[in-house]
Formats: sequence, structure tokens, C-alpha cells
Amino acid sequence: MKTFNVHANTLKQFAPLLFIISIVFFNIGSALATQLFSTLGVMGTVHIQFVVSAIILLAFTRPNLKNIKARTAINLVLYGLTLCSIEVFFFQAIARLPIAIVVSICFCGPLFLTLVQSKSAKDFMWLALASVGLVLLLPINDFAASADLLGYLFAFTAAASIAIYIVLSKKLCNQLPGLQGLALGMAISAVATLPFALATYQLATLKLDIISIALFVTLLGIIVPYVLEYIAMAKLETKTIGILSSSEPIIAAVIGLLILGEFVQIQEILAFGLITLASIGSINSDKLDQARPAQIKQKITHPTLGNTLAASNPL
Repeated sequence: MKTFNVHANTLKQFAPLLFIISIVFFNIGSALATQLFSTLGVMGTVHIQFVVSAIILLAFTRPNLKNIKARTAINLVLYGLTLCSIEVFFFQAIARLPIAIVVSICFCGPLFLTLVQSKSAKDFMWLALASVGLVLLLPINDFAASADLLGYLFAFTAAASIAIYIVLSKKLCNQLPGLQGLALGMAISAVATLPFALATYQLATLKLDIISIALFVTLLGIIVPYVLEYIAMAKLETKTIGILSSSEPIIAAVIGLLILGEFVQIQEILAFGLITLASIGSINSDKLDQARPAQIKQKITHPTLGNTLAASNPL
């Protein structure tokens, strides 16, 4: 039992790092996946990634469907469809817009969750700072002229899907052991995207080189990030997930520059700085808020009554 607690505490300690690593891998995989659009199409690319992910994860987890309760099954279906929605709309968006802009819009999902669940005035300050950074990233002046409005619509739909995904992920982490929820969610997504994928590519296009690239991109951009993210979400609060996600625009901009040659402007660099500052500030204030109740309990413990007085304190 003591060993288990040590491992659980260690995992909780490294959960934020795992979440950030998942963001890095997801964006690298997404940038590389754009190379498949010309051959498989957007829907074909998304579908083949879901299929490969489902096969690998189902073989690894071997979930027992008989033990799944009705309420868990409903959450599982919703989770799979939400996962499908994220990938489909995200890839449709990056096919039309720079990846850093799309990721910045997608940050609106976790940002909204953070705002809804926040009870501290400090958090609203950090959220306001992050929101200013987000606005600076959006090419508002170009909307009427050259912006792809459909691309922005896809991006905002992906953002809404991410907010729902975070809530459902935390539920499934408690309802299904290990990575079973993720594995079954991938399978549901693969089935959901099949009709659309068949309309965009034929089996003749699935040559060995295409399959090899698809396998590599799936491992790098789907399996690794989603597994790390799923593990981290079991240990992180929803608010913390929202704040950590604010680092994604910066990561996406760097990866977009290195892999896709998408350059950033001074205004965008300023926006990245504001979002990063908001992320760091919110995490630090959250740690202080968590430490304060423990300090208060320690101070009010009576030398004779022991922990009785501390336990009765609502803080």
C-alpha cells in the first residue's frame, strides 16, 4: 500500500509535465499529418489515425465490455464522438489556417472551463491576461479581406469539443481502469469517421509508403499524446488543465515554424508571452491557495484538543 501511494504521488507530481509533453507530441504529429492531406484527404487522414490507434490500444488494454455499466457506456459513446469531433474539425482548420492560429482558438475551450470553475478573483486576472494574448493572435484586421471563415468556424467548433472532452475524460478516468476508456473511444471515433473517409480516399491509395507515414504520424501525434494526456487528466484538476493548455499556442507556433515554415510576427510573440505569463501566474496562485488551508489548520491546532479543533474548521 505504501509503495502504491508513493507511485500515485509521483504520478500526480509529474502530471503537469506529462500534459505539456502530450501537447508537444500532438502538435508535431498534427504538423506532419498535413503531408497526408494531398493523398488521403483530411477525413481519410483522421480516419486512418483512429483505426491504427484503436487497434494498438485495444490490443494493449483488452477491455471487458461486459463490465461496462449503462451510464459509463453513454459517457463512452459521447467521449468517442467528442474525440472524433476534435480531430475532424482541428484537421479541417489546419488545412486552411496556420497551426498556431488554430491552436490559439482551440485554447478557448479550456479557457472557458477555467473561467466557469474559478472562484478566485486572481484567476479572473490571469484569464483576462490570457484572453488579451488570444485576441492578439487572431488576425481580426484580415477577417473581411483574406481570412478563411470556414477555417475559423472549424477551429471554434474544435475548441467547444475540447471543453466537452476534458469533462468527459475526467469522468471516464474514474469509471474505467487504465486506458480502456481511451481505447474504446478511439474505436468509436474510427467507426464514426468511416463513411466520410470512404468518400475521400480509395483503398488503392493506401500504398506501403503512405501506410508507413500514417503509422509514424499516428504514433507520434495520436497514441503518445493522448495516452500521456489521459494519464495526466486523472491526476489534474479541470482548472489546472485549462491553464496548462494555455501554453499550446506557443508550442504550436514553434513547431509550425520548424516543420511547416510558418513565421510569426511581433504581435504574435507578444501574445505568446502574455499567455505564458497567465499560465505561470495562475498555477502559482493555485498552489498558494491549496497551501493556505493546511497552514491555517496547523496554526489552530490546540495543544490539548489535538486535531479536533483543526478538523472542525471549515477551511
